[in-house]
Amino acid sequence: MLKLIDRQTYDQPVWNVLLVDQTAEQASNNVLLLQYFPQENKIKSWDVDPETEVKVIGGYQEYQLRAVYPLLKIEKKSDHFIRAALSQNLKVILDEVWPVTSLSRVDSRDKLKFQFNQILWSQHASLKQRLLSVGLLLKLTVQDAVAEFGQVGSGSLSRLSQELSKHQTEYGECSVAVINTTKTNHLGRGIADFLGTQGFRVVRVEDNLDRLPVTQIIWSGSESKCQALSDRIAKSLPSDKVEVDSDTALQNRAEIVIFLGEDL
Repeated sequence: MLKLIDRQTYDQPVWNVLLVDQTAEQASNNVLLLQYFPQENKIKSWDVDPETEVKVIGGYQEYQLRAVYPLLKIEKKSDHFIRAALSQNLKVILDEVWPVTSLSRVDSRDKLKFQFNQILWSQHASLKQRLLSVGLLLKLTVQDAVAEFGQVGSGSLSRLSQELSKHQTEYGECSVAVINTTKTNHLGRGIADFLGTQGFRVVRVEDNLDRLPVTQIIWSGSESKCQALSDRIAKSLPSDKVEVDSDTALQNRAEIVIFLGEDL
């Protein structure tokens, strides 16, 4: 059980999970970002201001951060799309998004333990959420994991992004090309900059007039480690499909090629 959460990280330097209230009518509407650092045996908790205004991908306007999850659930968006939308909002690749029924501010070790216990006994929590909550709870109680706490005020998401980027591994061995096929100016540069903060080496950013309705992610097929990284990139984009196409990769001179579609 103690190794359960470590196996879930896939050798990542940090594992990110976002806790959100299930409905917009919840009394608290808090937003909590949890990070687990396997090598340091550390859990970092960030209370994010739920009233922060964010632009939601997929053609939506600006909404308060606390409203994004309930909005996209009402719109019947997939869990993958919701994770991608919130990843773009927070400027960090989320591994999981956990909707909870009772989410309070976390500023102490005891409150963090209480939150994991709440998830563990919630009838709405999935089996995976419960198992991972047990793993993190055991880290705190048995392995004496380090616990740190931070707060992100309204309009401070850029500061959060800067703090989070300090803990990213450099994935320089797998080059990335970003091709914008949408009508949105500078979208390609924006996604490239975001990936750069996550440790990816973007070598090419271009526009393409061949409009694509959905985002596509291609990898060359020559480096197996680049497949894992392309899967990680996919967590932050609307499309969850990663295809092998060596010709397209060669044409764009990159191991991973991202074609941004109108779903962004």
